[in-house]
Amino acid sequence: MKFIVILIIVTLFCMCVSCSKQSTEPEDIIPAADTVATPVLTLGSGTYTGTQMVGISCSTPYAVIRYTLDNSMPDSTSAQCIFPIPIDSTLTLKVRAFKTDWIPSQLVTAEYVITHEPEYVHSIEFVQSGQIDLNVANSGGINSAVLRAKLYKENGELYTASQDVWFKINNPYPPAGANLNNQSGADSVLVVANNGMADVTVYSGNASGIMNVKASTTSGGQYLTDHSGQIVIHSAPPHRIEVFSSGFNSGFNLGGGLWKIIVGARLYDIYDNPVSYGTSVWFNLPNNIYNCQIGANAYVGNESATGDSTAGVAYTYLIYSGIHSQEAITIRVLTGGLNGAEVFEQELIILPVNQPQLELEVIPGNLVFHGNTNTIPQSANATIHAAVFDIQGCPIHKAWISLTSNYGTFEPIHGTNEDPQNCNPHANPNLIVTDWYDQNARYEWYYDPFYQIPGGVDNNDGQDGLAQGSIRIDAADTPYDDPMDNCSTIRVVTIIGNLVGTDISSTVRLNLIKSAS
Repeated sequence: MKFIVILIIVTLFCMCVSCSKQSTEPEDIIPAADTVATPVLTLGSGTYTGTQMVGISCSTPYAVIRYTLDNSMPDSTSAQCIFPIPIDSTLTLKVRAFKTDWIPSQLVTAEYVITHEPEYVHSIEFVQSGQIDLNVANSGGINSAVLRAKLYKENGELYTASQDVWFKINNPYPPAGANLNNQSGADSVLVVANNGMADVTVYSGNASGIMNVKASTTSGGQYLTDHSGQIVIHSAPPHRIEVFSSGFNSGFNLGGGLWKIIVGARLYDIYDNPVSYGTSVWFNLPNNIYNCQIGANAYVGNESATGDSTAGVAYTYLIYSGIHSQEAITIRVLTGGLNGAEVFEQELIILPVNQPQLELEVIPGNLVFHGNTNTIPQSANATIHAAVFDIQGCPIHKAWISLTSNYGTFEPIHGTNEDPQNCNPHANPNLIVTDWYDQNARYEWYYDPFYQIPGGVDNNDGQDGLAQGSIRIDAADTPYDDPMDNCSTIRVVTIIGNLVGTDISSTVRLNLIKSAS
């Protein structure tokens, strides 16, 4: 009996120990997996105008958002959403979020209906913004250029649909012959733009000048325009030259009897356009008998001594002694023409008088007459002496003086001039001329190679710049003298000399004294 009790106790102890072990050891149980949170869209289903941007987010960390636009179910291989999705057409957007070892999110679906407003041209712009340089036609240079205008939408993209664009020369008086697409320069030219661009070709004509082109189009009820940069049409190479010099009273006083005047050349191309700026020009004196000085090198568009700059003109200077005023000298001008051909011109110019002075003297200063009747003498003459010189004291040769008076008659007189071709004219005795070649001059003949002009040498005998005239006073010009007052009567003859071609004048008085006895 005792044995049986002990056996029962041992058996119960073993069962307790077994149960204790089973309750303390864990079982291999798989817990339930988590589900990824449902994605959230920034734009719900609906009808919208224009392209829409849809953002997608998910609150589950490290979840990957995938989507489809073709109505298929998104899976782990579908497109991943990293940035907002552009929706520019009607479609169905389906979205799910995925994470490893997690259950994918619920499907999110959005239906979008997209409508678009009509697209319009927002602006038109020329591609070329700088100056375009062309040459006149048939001059060996570039005589055409392509202008391109681009059409833009409001978002800055090119407007690629077909669009009519009109081009027109914008100047009211463009250079002659200039045109677009070989059509009349006054006409607008229609070009259909493709892929946002419209091209037109500008052609030069036979005239130089500056112009620009306007491009215009109409879109969405708006009239849009733009203007090209300056189009400069340059002249052809020089074809002909005109030589000129400044005239009377234009010289700069250099002192020592020297004067400096402006000399220049106008250069024209074959179409008579002024030639281009910078064209080189050379000046020289082929027969420099008066020892003048000339600036040899010049260029078109340079400045004159007075600061002038003129299209197509090259300026230089000429220095000469005032004693050679009124003398002729030949100036030659040379430049390069088409294909390097030499273009030159020669011109005979007269060295101008500068700041002339005129002085008159009459000898005798008094003419005496006797008797109111049977006046003695019946007539008498006085000699008018004239001297012409510049402000530096240089005598002026071949200066013509016109004489006038309130009484008397001018008579021919040989004067101081010994040149038979340049002395006081007998037909016009009121005109007198200053000495050109002196009485004892040693004549030499030189020939200008271009003009073949005779010349001579001045012996400087002291008569330079002098002229003489004569006035005759008849008895009828004298005053009546009262025999009872025992005083002579005086009448003043006013003689005025005017330097021909100028406003220079001088006055001298001759007294007529009349005695009744």
